[in-house]
Amino acid sequence: MVKIALLIGVSEYEPGLDTLPSAINDVTAMQQVLVNPEMGDFADVAVTVLQNPSRQAMEDAIYTLFVNRQKDDLVLLYFSGHGVVDDSGEFYFTSRFTRREQGRLVPTTAVAARSVRDWMEQSRSQHKVIILDSCFSGAFAKGVKAKDSGSVNPEQFLGGKGTAILTASTSTQYALTQEGFELSVYTHYLVEGIRTGGADQDDDGFIAVEELHTYASSKVKEAAPAMTPEFYPVKEGYKILLAKSPKDDPQLKYRKQVEQRAYQGRFSIPARRLLNSFRLQLGLTAEAAEAIEVEVLQPYREYQRKLQEYEQTLIEALQAETPLSQRTLNDLKDYQQHLALEDADIQPIHEQVTGSSLVQPIVTPETYSPIQPSASEKPSSNQQAGKVKLITFERFTEKGIKVIALAQEEARRLGHNYVGPEQILLGLIGEGTGVAAKVLKSESVTLKNARIVVEKIIGRGSGFVAVEIPFTPRAKKILELSVAEARQLGRNYIGTEHLLLGILEEDEGVAARALENLGVDRERLRNKVLQQIS
Repeated sequence: MVKIALLIGVSEYEPGLDTLPSAINDVTAMQQVLVNPEMGDFADVAVTVLQNPSRQAMEDAIYTLFVNRQKDDLVLLYFSGHGVVDDSGEFYFTSRFTRREQGRLVPTTAVAARSVRDWMEQSRSQHKVIILDSCFSGAFAKGVKAKDSGSVNPEQFLGGKGTAILTASTSTQYALTQEGFELSVYTHYLVEGIRTGGADQDDDGFIAVEELHTYASSKVKEAAPAMTPEFYPVKEGYKILLAKSPKDDPQLKYRKQVEQRAYQGRFSIPARRLLNSFRLQLGLTAEAAEAIEVEVLQPYREYQRKLQEYEQTLIEALQAETPLSQRTLNDLKDYQQHLALEDADIQPIHEQVTGSSLVQPIVTPETYSPIQPSASEKPSSNQQAGKVKLITFERFTEKGIKVIALAQEEARRLGHNYVGPEQILLGLIGEGTGVAAKVLKSESVTLKNARIVVEKIIGRGSGFVAVEIPFTPRAKKILELSVAEARQLGRNYIGTEHLLLGILEEDEGVAARALENLGVDRERLRNKVLQQIS
């Protein structure tokens, strides 16, 4: 087996496209971890780096990357730069000399993704990894630059057997380079996951592309909530092993403990003492341990910095103008996007500063599961006519919200266009630190085994997943039941334990069948949850 990679970074552009200084740093950092024999273990000569290439140079290199490959070869294509879409919806990788005329792309100056797909499909390799650190929206304010424009679904243009596609954002979001980062935000955490071994979730000594995506995605969402990195596995693409990890390394062991114990950027007093004791057992110096903690907590602290910046900006705007004009409100919205903050992030700030919220409630269209839906699950005539229901997560804990995000990731991993109770169950297991995860672990339920069971029951979807993944009526019922469970227990919040109790209320469906197939007695599990929270 041969491991071969092509890393393309485009930072300089013709007038009309913003420069991206981090792109060159991105490919350099990726090269360093890939050629390290303890990490990527790619041979030096097997990694080609192109910096600010012409279109012809890019096409030649990409074609060469895929041609004459063998079945077991691992092929990696990494691109950091602008992505653009022409009037027909065709996606292009930009080159150093890509330009627009009268606002339209000159196609002979960029590389069409369809050409790349053709070369991929002709390749015999069944282990192809595509990493796109680009986005699909226009540029905005100083300090953050959008890295492309238009709208496109990467999997539509880059698919194929044994392929894994990782993207910095969805087709309607920004992929960002921000002040304080030498690399783009996404590549920063990809590199960190490989360099530290932190992306090795199952501690088997290897980093699969799915594990790398999960690690980078969680870090990005913590630092820049408005960014949502995407993962598009085709066939067995999610299983591709991209790098090694030092599973017995003391620093990695300490890092895993730090990530497990950290909560909202800090440690409880017992957690702090546990970490101090663990550090001594591992023989780490205080300086080495502190460096690890700073790196682990950095995304949360960056997020807090952005919240403070937004709050100060809002206060100053109100001091200058009360009430705020529509023009100022529009500018404030742009500044929110500049900071990569979601509406849910700024809503408490508005409520505290102004006593009211500028944020509209989240609306999600009704849907239903295509997997043997019951009559009660099918949309009513009102729902089919476009009626929407409000779904709000205001009272959900941070871990509860994380479970919902992980459930959407599980749906995407399976290629499903919906989130059902089974995906919420997988999210509860994958969250790893909440009451639900601990109770399920006590029943010997692992994420790996649960995924296998769920996939056996419902199979994999088509692979094409919409940007917004709606909840099935069953999943919405689970959310309602979790709220009711919390209320009955006298809690004013909804945590992972309440979500699990909601799932256990369902006597049928995929989640119930999955638990049964995993050998879990639901009544026993419910009692364990109640014991944990009593």
